[in-house]
Amino acid sequence: MIVQALDCETTTHNTGNPFDSRNKLCAIGTHGDSDTAVIPVEWGDLPYGQSLTHFKEWCDTVDLFLFFNAKFDLTWLWKYGIDLTNKKVWDCQLFEYIASNQTWTYPDLETSCQKRGITTPKERDIEAYWEAGVDTTDIPWEIIEKRVRGDVALTYLLYQKQLEEFNTWSQARKNLFRLHCSDLIVLHEIERNGFHYDEEASKEEADKTSARLLEIEAKIRAYAPPEVSINLNSPQQVSALLYGGTLTLVQREEAGVFKTGQRVGQPKFRKVAFDVTLPRLVEPVDGTKLAAGEFWSSDQKVLGRLLHSRLPASSRKLLNLLLEYSKQQRSISSYTQGLPKLIEKMHWPRNMLYGKVNQVTVVTGRTSSSEPNLQNFDSNLKHLFKSRYT
Repeated sequence: MIVQALDCETTTHNTGNPFDSRNKLCAIGTHGDSDTAVIPVEWGDLPYGQSLTHFKEWCDTVDLFLFFNAKFDLTWLWKYGIDLTNKKVWDCQLFEYIASNQTWTYPDLETSCQKRGITTPKERDIEAYWEAGVDTTDIPWEIIEKRVRGDVALTYLLYQKQLEEFNTWSQARKNLFRLHCSDLIVLHEIERNGFHYDEEASKEEADKTSARLLEIEAKIRAYAPPEVSINLNSPQQVSALLYGGTLTLVQREEAGVFKTGQRVGQPKFRKVAFDVTLPRLVEPVDGTKLAAGEFWSSDQKVLGRLLHSRLPASSRKLLNLLLEYSKQQRSISSYTQGLPKLIEKMHWPRNMLYGKVNQVTVVTGRTSSSEPNLQNFDSNLKHLFKSRYT
């Protein structure tokens, strides 16, 4: 059986995100029993099409590919026309996660090797260039080659140590690891396909939500005296509104006029602190007092518990308004405004989201989703996702 370790070196925008339009694949490294090779791709001015064609043909001869964080490398290879989804894969990072009984999240190559007694003279010159703001395409080739050779060699040595442990596992545990390696191929395809997201419709929803938030804010602030403008993003001020208490607020008041300078004749202002005491509208929940001062929690969980207690109609209405405000604020910051901003920040193609589905983060072994979290999406906004098949 032909077994080969494989590693990709890329440019570093957004930690080398494959869908950032600025990023490039710079080098591919391979290592087997007796050979190591590093192929330049988008480094320098030389054409690389023929090299990739030969590499693709070589891939057809390999029975098992070894990776550390396989989905990253698989996606980069796929972007350059090399699809390994029909190949067997061994992900050394995933092995370390399962070997730790899912307690070691995001294992790294260097520590994984050290734990198994492998010396790691990892080449760090490349990090010095990155830290100095030099991207991979501008780093001398000998530095890149040395780094890639080191990483694929370590991955191969790590695999050999892991294989020794693997052979001592029960059949059920072996099957679990094999299943996770099969799953990562599917998850890689999910990530590389991405999701079509309607940015324009999202921004329209954000405008509607902003208007709704202003309405809710006005209704909530009506529960306080006219001279008090409650900051709904301040836990202390919301606590005082609900449970009563004294707030020290600051307001501007006129303090004469400028007598000299460019602003001569214009009014001057100064900040003046004043205390205001608000009445208690709701009894706080036991055990929810905040660390600072005479304030209590007003998070969503606490507000939900308060709704199950006996309350006057006006207090119940206030609680519902606060819950609705929190929900709408999360919708706009995480989704309707947040996702278009994320697309821009990540330099993804317009109207596309490329989230991560993570296998090595949760102790139960389930997957998680991040950047963005698409497992916990507002069901009222699912119409913003568009099928590419309609």
